[in-house]
Amino acid sequence: MSQANTVRPHVPEAPEPSLDELVELAVLDMVARGLPEGFAFGFVPLAVVVGLLHAIHAPAHLATWAAIVALVLVLGVAFGFAYGRHPASQETAARWQRAMYGVVGASGLTWGLAGWLFVPAPWQAEVVLLTLLMGLSAAVLANIGASLPHYLVFLAGTLMPTVVHRAALGGVTNLGLCAGAVVMMIVLAVFAARLAASTRSSLRISHENRRLARALEIRTQEAERANRDKSRFVAAASHDLRQPVHALGLLLDVLKGQPLSPPSRATADRMSQVLASLESLFAGLLDISRLDSGAIEPRRIEFPLQPVLDGLVQEFEPLAGAKGLALRCRPTAAWVNSDPLLLERILRNLISNAVRYTDRGGVLIVCRPRRDLLAVEVRDSGIGIDAADHAAIFDEFHQVADTGRDAGRGLGLGLAIVRRLTLLLDHPVEVRSSPGRGSVFRIALPRVPAPAVPVLADPAPPDAMVAAGEVKARCVPGQPASGADAPSVEAQASSAAPAGIASRACTTEDPST
Repeated sequence: MSQANTVRPHVPEAPEPSLDELVELAVLDMVARGLPEGFAFGFVPLAVVVGLLHAIHAPAHLATWAAIVALVLVLGVAFGFAYGRHPASQETAARWQRAMYGVVGASGLTWGLAGWLFVPAPWQAEVVLLTLLMGLSAAVLANIGASLPHYLVFLAGTLMPTVVHRAALGGVTNLGLCAGAVVMMIVLAVFAARLAASTRSSLRISHENRRLARALEIRTQEAERANRDKSRFVAAASHDLRQPVHALGLLLDVLKGQPLSPPSRATADRMSQVLASLESLFAGLLDISRLDSGAIEPRRIEFPLQPVLDGLVQEFEPLAGAKGLALRCRPTAAWVNSDPLLLERILRNLISNAVRYTDRGGVLIVCRPRRDLLAVEVRDSGIGIDAADHAAIFDEFHQVADTGRDAGRGLGLGLAIVRRLTLLLDHPVEVRSSPGRGSVFRIALPRVPAPAVPVLADPAPPDAMVAAGEVKARCVPGQPASGADAPSVEAQASSAAPAGIASRACTTEDPST
């Protein structure tokens, strides 16, 4: 017997409260949370009134009034604590508002009865009593003045009995006191209105800022998610596109191994240059995508910098010599804290750019200690960069105006990778350059003291730009790509190439195996 599926009804989400509703709720919360202290303070003027009138009026009447006032004060304190345990929400705000009207109204009315019940009295006592009621009305302004309607209820309950009673008694003195009470009520009402408006304006601005901050956070998260998705897509596409490009390289090698006429040979050489640029483009896009997606984690160690510089100088000396440039490096004994492979990639890109954009003179690598940092500078006497382009050169595919879109002088990805790597390693990079006067790129590295006893650094992974779990190519002469039933394009191209050329064929495997 099958059990029927339980279908839960769709409950629509509650609409987001308006800004006015949020402000009203905030005002209620502010006033209600201050009630315990305000009502507890009310026992002080109660004691003053009892002490002032106990010898003038009947003790029974005074005791009854004092007991009622004390009861209302206790209820006010209890109301404040109850609100603290169960604060108002959008659904319960109206009930709390009505309850607070009752509490503050009862408090004001019980205080106001003193100006009715205990008059007439000796004029000194009447003046003190009226002054006390006015002072109490002014003091309560600080507690509940943010909510103008609640304060007006308290103010009317406290002073209106005195106004009505004095007007009924008549006489110059009573009418003068009545007028003074009315003026005091007007002044306090004006101050309360200004205080309430200022409070609401401040709360409105605060809630608007919170909404803007939340909206900005949501948009930022969406942008970051879209950027990560884009980076993953570009990385996957670049990795997949490199296989047919590699196959084209194999087929081009086969073609160049055949007897060709001089024009065909020149065309094949040009195709090789274009293919090399395409492979460089895919490699750069793949590196940028890995950096943007956070797939590369630096492995910081302490190591001497000079061996890294020596290797780069040896790598670029043939290219610099072919252009008639002098590539020099001033030796340094400094040790630094960084990821050696990622740092080498940064310096390689900078030196490559320096050699590429320099036609006369040379390139100089200098290390300058600065407190606890080591400034590594790559200087060249090349074409230079205009100050307006100093920030833009670190963007993808940006080339300075003087060079045009020349693939022979790079695709505009080298410095974009430098910027991402320096941010990842927290190595600030600076550029100082002007057209026709060369360029200086400076990187600040954390400098560490050289160890007393030479130590061997932990071996780093063979390719720092390959993330954990990333499929990596390993060359195996003459074997097709593993993990597929049908031969890949690359494998088919490999089978068409001679044994010497087929060594470029690769299989794909997980580097963790």
